[in-house]
Amino acid sequence: METLESPEEREKLIRQLQAMMEARTQQEGEGTSTSQDAGTNETGQDGESRAAASEEGGLGAQMLGVVSGSVADLSDQLVEAGGALTELPSALFEAAEDLQDRDAVQRVLEIVGKLLLVFAAGLLGEFLIKRLLARPRRILEDRSGDSWLIRVLYLLLRTLLDIVPIAVFAAVAYGVLLLSEPREITRLVALALINANVFSRVISAGGRLLLSPGVSGLRLLPLHDESATYGYLWLRRFTVPAVYGYFILDGLLLLGLDPAAYELLLTILGLVLAALAVVFVLQIRVPVANRLRGRPDEGGRLAGVRARLADVWHVLAIVYLLGIFVVWVMDVPGGFFFLARATALSLVVLVAARLLSQFIGKLVERSFRLNAGLSETYPMLQLRANRYLPVFHRILNTVLSLLTLLMLLEVWGASPFAWLATDAGHGLLGTVTSILLIMGIAFVVWEVFSVVAENQLKRKVEGENSQRIQTLLPLMRNALRIVLIVMVALIVLSELGLNIAPLLAGAGVIGLAIGFGAQTLVHDIITGVFILLEDSMGVGDVVTLGEHTGTVEKLTIRTIELRDLEGNVHTLPFSQVSTIQNYSKEFAYSLIDLGVAYREDVDQVMEIMQEVADGMREDEPFASNIVGEFEIFGLDRFDDSAVIVRGRFKTKPLMQWGIRREFNRRIKRVFDERGIEIPFPHTTLFFGQNKEGLAPPAHVVHSEAEETAEPVPMTSRAEQEGAGKKAGHGKPKEIPVEHPTEESGEDDSSEDGGGEAR
Repeated sequence: METLESPEEREKLIRQLQAMMEARTQQEGEGTSTSQDAGTNETGQDGESRAAASEEGGLGAQMLGVVSGSVADLSDQLVEAGGALTELPSALFEAAEDLQDRDAVQRVLEIVGKLLLVFAAGLLGEFLIKRLLARPRRILEDRSGDSWLIRVLYLLLRTLLDIVPIAVFAAVAYGVLLLSEPREITRLVALALINANVFSRVISAGGRLLLSPGVSGLRLLPLHDESATYGYLWLRRFTVPAVYGYFILDGLLLLGLDPAAYELLLTILGLVLAALAVVFVLQIRVPVANRLRGRPDEGGRLAGVRARLADVWHVLAIVYLLGIFVVWVMDVPGGFFFLARATALSLVVLVAARLLSQFIGKLVERSFRLNAGLSETYPMLQLRANRYLPVFHRILNTVLSLLTLLMLLEVWGASPFAWLATDAGHGLLGTVTSILLIMGIAFVVWEVFSVVAENQLKRKVEGENSQRIQTLLPLMRNALRIVLIVMVALIVLSELGLNIAPLLAGAGVIGLAIGFGAQTLVHDIITGVFILLEDSMGVGDVVTLGEHTGTVEKLTIRTIELRDLEGNVHTLPFSQVSTIQNYSKEFAYSLIDLGVAYREDVDQVMEIMQEVADGMREDEPFASNIVGEFEIFGLDRFDDSAVIVRGRFKTKPLMQWGIRREFNRRIKRVFDERGIEIPFPHTTLFFGQNKEGLAPPAHVVHSEAEETAEPVPMTSRAEQEGAGKKAGHGKPKEIPVEHPTEESGEDDSSEDGGGEAR
């Protein structure tokens, strides 16, 4: 120790050691020159081969070579550290023996005493300065700046007040250390501890400048008090072990610690710091993920990307931390510089991409915004322009995202632009361009058809083909979607280099098999297509298909869905539709078959029917649903108990049943008022007549009658005919020609009257 502490003795010892090393080198150089030359040649050949392989392999081979060399160096360091650790017990034993010496104990006590003196003096000076600056510090902390510049000024002043006590501590400690004239070992230990204390507290002062824990009025970052305090606490947790550990290990190295042991302890310190960083990332995983996702109502173009990044950000951060640790441990040449440069450039690229995305969004919105005059002249033009605004946003953001990804790969050494300049890159760009062009054309076709279809479906004024359009357009959209998907898929596969001829042949075989094996399905589809093209029925029509009657709710390429009057849904395939009776075409007839007793005057009944019909044509809402004059066909037929008088209204589609019900209600009331009998089923007994043509009536006497009814005199046929001529009402009215469909003699009195049969 005395030799090391004395400068003259130390220089003399160094010269002796250098002379011994030179002599030993000269003696060993002659004997090993041949083996060294051979080894050098082999090493040079191996190095040249590895370099050539690395140059030929590109980036991957270079990285593999660097990693393999670093792993070899690390293994050597671990072997040396293991040897040093095996010598640790003997070193401790020697140190314990040295402490038994009184002079050694005195030296240790002297070192400890001078260290305590240095730190006590420094802390005392710091305490006095803090007491003097306490009042200004409280004044600054109680203030809160309204503007960002004022807050920055207050924070700088407060940071200055934090650094002044640290500077006083360093000045007093360094001064006392110089005045105490310590030994070399005492000076090294004191300098290591003083520097560690100063550096850690300066870093803490910088953390207070950024986070301002407990002083929300001066805080620059948008953090809560709890978050700011939590961040400052973790800054202290990182700073203390990192700074103190590094300076203590550096001092121990200067005091004679084995370099291998120093490297091992430094690696352990780095591992501890990496573990702390991983724990910190895991603790803030949820708050950072919530901040990345944003509020649920924000949405936006990058909502999906932000959500996925929020789910995996902690994994990426941990991988990044482990990468830094591995680069540091393996001592990769230029590794830290590369990581720092790549990280900084990545942040610059991401920030620039974000700003450029916002600028492009505003530019596109302004480009699609029409002026006031044009919007007033064409009010629907702005809506059409806004329809494509999200599409352009999405396309531009996709292109920007791809460029950003390529830039990030370039920053991290992947060199994508250099690869794209090769023949393979040109081929890939051509393929991608062709695929994008094909998809763009398909997208334009689909959008144009969708716009036309939606404009047709959104028309409020119903035309004569509105139901047909409403039925056909969804089917045409589905068919077009299938065609576009199949065509685009085949073309994309062809551009990717796949042979689509077997696919086309297989599709043809499958189509032929389906045509033979699914004849009913093909029949359904073909029949449905022709029914829709002929406009036999549409959505909303009331039809009768075979035994089923109801409203058409849905038409697919194969089936029809009907909902009947009771709400039941009937699903019929088109192949089962042989006839279609549609009640919703253009107009309808409300057929009236009115039965009265045989004794009633038919002409009077027809006059009453006309009177009731005229009243309905004057009252709403019936008048607006009747589109023609009421037609009276006259006495239609003789039934068992009544004579039937027929007439009809011409109405709007689907209004015939309501008109008929209202007519029946009114005619019943008028008949009751005027005493006209609406017969009910009864039986008439006839006893025949004699040869002279006289028919004796049946004389029916009620059992409780008080007097007997007078007998009806017998009359002949001639007398009855004469009486009929005297009681005649003149010339009968002209009977209008009936609808041709009525000449068939079939009974059309059902509620299905007025329908169109196909």
